[in-house]
Amino acid sequence: MNSSLHNNNFFTGIFYSSPYGILVVNTESNFIEIANPRILNILEIELDDLIGKHISYLFGEHSLASANISLNECLKAGNNVQIKVYKKNGTPIWVQLNTTQLSDGNNNYIICNINDISERVELNTTIKFNQVQYKRLFEFSINGIAIFDMDNRKYVDCNETFSQMYGYTKEELRNISALDLTWEEGLKDLSFYEKRYQENYESLKNDEILKFESVHKTKSNTKLYVNITLVPLQENGKLYVKQITEDITMRYLSSLKVNEVVKELNKVNIKLNESNQLLESYAFIISHDLREPVRTIVGLSQLFRKNIASKNEKSQEEFTQLIEKAGRHLNSMITDILSFSRVKNDKLSFESFDIEITIEKVLLHLRELTTKLDVQFTLLSQLPDRIIAHPTYIYQVFQNLIKNALKFRKKNIKCEIKIAYKELETHHQFSIADNGIGIEEKNFNKIFQLFSKLHHRKKYEGTGIGLSVCKKIIELHEGKIWLESTFGEGTTFYFTINKNLEITEVE
Repeated sequence: MNSSLHNNNFFTGIFYSSPYGILVVNTESNFIEIANPRILNILEIELDDLIGKHISYLFGEHSLASANISLNECLKAGNNVQIKVYKKNGTPIWVQLNTTQLSDGNNNYIICNINDISERVELNTTIKFNQVQYKRLFEFSINGIAIFDMDNRKYVDCNETFSQMYGYTKEELRNISALDLTWEEGLKDLSFYEKRYQENYESLKNDEILKFESVHKTKSNTKLYVNITLVPLQENGKLYVKQITEDITMRYLSSLKVNEVVKELNKVNIKLNESNQLLESYAFIISHDLREPVRTIVGLSQLFRKNIASKNEKSQEEFTQLIEKAGRHLNSMITDILSFSRVKNDKLSFESFDIEITIEKVLLHLRELTTKLDVQFTLLSQLPDRIIAHPTYIYQVFQNLIKNALKFRKKNIKCEIKIAYKELETHHQFSIADNGIGIEEKNFNKIFQLFSKLHHRKKYEGTGIGLSVCKKIIELHEGKIWLESTFGEGTTFYFTINKNLEITEVE
């Protein structure tokens, strides 16, 4: 065999230059008789260490039987047999073995072509491992994962989480499109949906990853708030996407509740600030406004005591009248403070009542004064049949505003008061207009402040608390109060009342 192989230069060249390792094994003895350089390189062994060795040498210290393999079994298996062999240092490697039987007339031989496939096997092992891991990640992910065919607009596969999230079986999902999972609100404008779908298609075709929030629906038509991530997968000219769906329904609803709590806290803070401002106002009133009539009474009393000695009856009478006037003013201020303090939302009750009857009661109460002053009242628009509010407080608002119009009327001109109504989307809007002296714009906000007076008490009596009471009442009815005025021509007060106030149950 040696002589015949080495005498053929052509085959010798192939043998020694082959990229595959070649061993020539005697079939009777199973000893290795010839090896080419490539097999020496693969096994990292010298030629003298390999020639004459039993073939089992390749399979470690043990025999072929212990490795559960033999050369005869390799022959029976045919070509491309993958088998593990060992380098000289004991390191295992994977090789691909192809065998051919030859004879030189005297002996039978097996030609073993050996290719080192360790890297390929390792790569395949890694791929298989990754496939298993991917399958596990796919199936057991806490997020719903589905594969969607963008061209046919159908789901082709999904994990169990996705199936449970939407309430469909995998088979059912394969027969529906993304449109079937969209909440009704998103389907009102199908042209917009189609336009967005095409835009997403082009983006995904360019290998862009898309992320967005959406509202979907389950099989039972339950609303589902989701985070969507679309990852493009292109194969054989077709576009697929891996849709990763995160159910954020609980988080979304919790955020709504948190926002509601924050809004309520903000309302409480606003009320606390208002209360603090009121406390400051009360402190100012007690330290300043209430002291004025007290100082007047004390000063007049001192003068009165001095005049007693002089027995000046005329002076005594004048001092008595002034003291009485100051006392009445003090009493009026205390009464108004109590009136303002009673307007609060604690145990505030709302009921349905006829607003027209309430206004008639106000006008009846003021009839003596309005008849004396020759006042003309005009109702400019039809009033609602009934409203839901606190009847006593609303009575007080109309009374204060009408009395305000009467107080600041023009002299020698017939007083005209016009009442109007306008229905807004969420509120009732009322207005009371007069042709009185008017208010300068710089004082529009000032007049709603507690005990704020634009005129001296000698000219117009009052404590300056009436409009503050009105403002407080209207705010308790979730409305607003404001004015429009032209100085010297007249004023119109507007106020609104929420139409959605709920009737308070009487216990």
